[in-house]
Amino acid sequence: MIDFKHISHIYFLGIGGIGMSALARYFNSIGKVVAGYDKTPTELTRNLQNEGINIIFEDNEHLLPEWLQPHSEQVLVIYTPAVPGSLGLFNKLNNGSFHIVKRAMALAAITQNHFTIAVAGTHGKTTTSTYLAHLLMAENVSFAAFLGGISVNYNSNYVCNNTSNSQTIVVEADEFDRSFLHLKPNISIITSCEADHLDIYGSYEEVRKAYNEFANCLSSGGLLILHESLRHVFHLRSDIEVVYYGKNGDITYENEQVKEGRFVFDLPAFNMQQLQNGLPGVHNILNATAAVAAVQRVVAMQHTAEAIRSFSGIKRRFETIYKSDENIYIDDYAHHPSEIKAALQAARQLFPNLQLTVVFQPHLYSRTRDFAEDFKKELANCDQLYVLPIYPARELPIEGVTSALILPEKNAQLVGFDDILDLAKNNAPQLLLTLGAGNIDLLVAPLRTIFQTKKIADEK
Repeated sequence: MIDFKHISHIYFLGIGGIGMSALARYFNSIGKVVAGYDKTPTELTRNLQNEGINIIFEDNEHLLPEWLQPHSEQVLVIYTPAVPGSLGLFNKLNNGSFHIVKRAMALAAITQNHFTIAVAGTHGKTTTSTYLAHLLMAENVSFAAFLGGISVNYNSNYVCNNTSNSQTIVVEADEFDRSFLHLKPNISIITSCEADHLDIYGSYEEVRKAYNEFANCLSSGGLLILHESLRHVFHLRSDIEVVYYGKNGDITYENEQVKEGRFVFDLPAFNMQQLQNGLPGVHNILNATAAVAAVQRVVAMQHTAEAIRSFSGIKRRFETIYKSDENIYIDDYAHHPSEIKAALQAARQLFPNLQLTVVFQPHLYSRTRDFAEDFKKELANCDQLYVLPIYPARELPIEGVTSALILPEKNAQLVGFDDILDLAKNNAPQLLLTLGAGNIDLLVAPLRTIFQTKKIADEK
């Protein structure tokens, strides 16, 4: 296992990734010298640079820092599996002369001697882990949290309370590349287990096997918090305590309703009534419930109810970008059919009388192909749909796989980015959702400006 006490300098290949940047922020906060490479500048890399981290965006070994010397026991290189093997810098630093490890190994080493809460799931893990961080902060627990999204409350994907002596670690346990199997948590939460990343796993059964293995990674006597849909899905060690949460679980929520634009619910197991959830949707009631189930094993809850109310969510998770009496614009990271279903249901529950327009950008050719009919079914549940070209991410095109595969028969059309901006200028939707995990977020700022400009013009 890695001994960070003797490491003074750390270089990140793929530092702009959401998981990598959280690690970079952690090491920077404890006094390590941190630098890295990424393919393109983003708002996240710009923020890292503002925090004092040197980043390059060229695959050029001559731009590497002078301290990055071979055979140095004080230097560590961390890389993400998303970095292509063809990258020159990766081959330079992976030639046997440098101490180089995957991100998952570095994260596992950080958690090794700490009480660890790990959150996994096909969807829901980012929101649940961020709820956890916010609740622990409210209860003044000494902790550090490595998140898969940017917390709106803290404007970071690394949240901590007492960095020098964090007793508890919260981690988002990523199933991509089976990274979560390096962890050995004291408490694990699994929010869902559905077919996804089939380019990695090949089938749902292989996904289930990986999650089953993760569930059994718990330390002896550990607590496993499972969504009720996962009952009978896993084969677990006899020394693991299992608690199910959900409408019919061991930990239930009751009396859910919308009051004055907020979802309100009770948690009878913890004698909590009329909790006002900071995020909309029944799926976020479930996420909050799972987080509370974990927190109550760590600390006597005194401020949890207020923390649930004040939770502002994660950027690009049902994030309200613009709201007026005439128009509402919400942006969401949803890129799996189940996530799209949850986002549309939340929008309908909150704004039942508004016409719902959705702009969706498919993410990955393989995911589009594998879930084409499910995408088509869920996307049909809006009043007007616009679908952008597939965002390829790490993939090459697959013959015959285009956005047309997921287009419902009615009220739907294929568009480009400029078409969406023209739509908003000419006929701004009452309720607009932009959905996707690619670069659809590039639409957020110009769409916000269009809505703001329209309002100013209407008031004149």
